[in-house]
Formats: sequence, structure tokens, C-alpha cells
Amino acid sequence: MELKRIEVDVAKIDTKISIEEKNYDALDKHFLETKNRRLLLVSAEIAIFMYLFSDLQNMVPGELYGIIFFAIGVISAVASLVLSFYHLRPISWPHPIGPVETAKIDAARSELEWKTVIYEDLLGCNAKCAKILNSIAKTLKLSLIFFVISVTILSIIKFF
Repeated sequence: MELKRIEVDVAKIDTKISIEEKNYDALDKHFLETKNRRLLLVSAEIAIFMYLFSDLQNMVPGELYGIIFFAIGVISAVASLVLSFYHLRPISWPHPIGPVETAKIDAARSELEWKTVIYEDLLGCNAKCAKILNSIAKTLKLSLIFFVISVTILSIIKFF
């Protein structure tokens, strides 16, 4: 009876492990896609800002309210670029089954024990990955808001 229960537990943990492996693969794929989006956003920002600031001598308005709006546009542009470049730095992406888990697996006495170690490590790894992706998403949204504000203000000043 006890052997049958262990076999059922091993089958359940196998299913849970395969689900968490799929979750990790999806998070990893999303991280790589986000990396490409970050590079695209920085490239677009630099290209648009270079165009908007190409005629800087004639762009700065003479009136006080124009100078204030111009300053807000420039500050938004700088904030957008700083936030975008902040997430281009190398990010430590967690990977499941490191040296600590390998030692725990080697010390395990049964199949259920070492599969439980793998499952718990995958859960922890997926939680860390999701937290990193959430942080990147929040920063990119904020960067995009500053980008839209700066482009809108600087375009109005440049073309009107």
C-alpha cells in the first residue's frame, strides 16, 4: 500500500515539474523578447530625439511659457533615455538546478525526495524570473510615458 502511494506521489510531482518547466521556458522566451523590445525602444528614442534636436538654435522659443514647455520636454526626454538605458544593463537571469540543488539531489535517498528538490527549485526560480520581468515591464511603461510626453511637447514646439 505504501509503495503504491509513493508511486502516485512521484507521478504527481513529475506532472508538476513538467508544468513548471514549461512556465520557465515561457518566462525565458518572454525575457528574450523583452530584451529586443528594450533595444528597439532605445534606438527609436535616439533617432527621434536626434531629428527633433537637429535644429536646436531655432527650436528654443523666446517666450517664458515656451521655454518652460521646452524644459519639460527636454527633462522628459532625458528621463525616458535614462530609464531605457537602465534596463539595458546585464541582468542576472536565474537558472534552475544550480550547484546547491545538485548537492541536495545527490544526498536524496529516494526518487520522490530528489524530484521534490527539483520542483521546489523550479518554483523559486520561476518566482524570481517573474519578479524580474515585472520590474522591467514597469520601467519600460514609465519610459514610454516620458517618451510620448517629450515627443509631443518637442514636436509642437518644433513644428508650430
